[in-house]
Amino acid sequence: MDTITAPPFPRELEWINVAPLRMDQQLGRPVLIEFWDFCRPNSIRTLPYVRGWHERYAAAGLRVVGVHSPGFEPSADAAAVREAVARLGVPYPVVVDSELAVIGIVSTLDVVRWVAERAGYSV
Repeated sequence: MDTITAPPFPRELEWINVAPLRMDQQLGRPVLIEFWDFCRPNSIRTLPYVRGWHERYAAAGLRVVGVHSPGFEPSADAAAVREAVARLGVPYPVVVDSELAVIGIVSTLDVVRWVAERAGYSV
């Protein structure tokens, strides 16, 4: 089975619903990392699906991690993120990435390249 090795989360980031997670401790289990922002309608629309995957598959080993990456000034405040996580009923771990450090580490192009190569395309 092919895998994508996730880089570590920056240690200084705040976590909600869990003690800080380390990706090297998640080896051997599937991890769904969802980038979201409580101010973005598309994030709110997908929340029931991601919550459902967490509820349905956590016992089978799936780890869902929300990376809150603000797109607007109000959602860059960690206290506002904590309130939104509670209000929206997000049950899985959320890392508060107010400075977009995780997005800076994770290259979307690498993920697209990995998917394309597995589909037989040259990138």
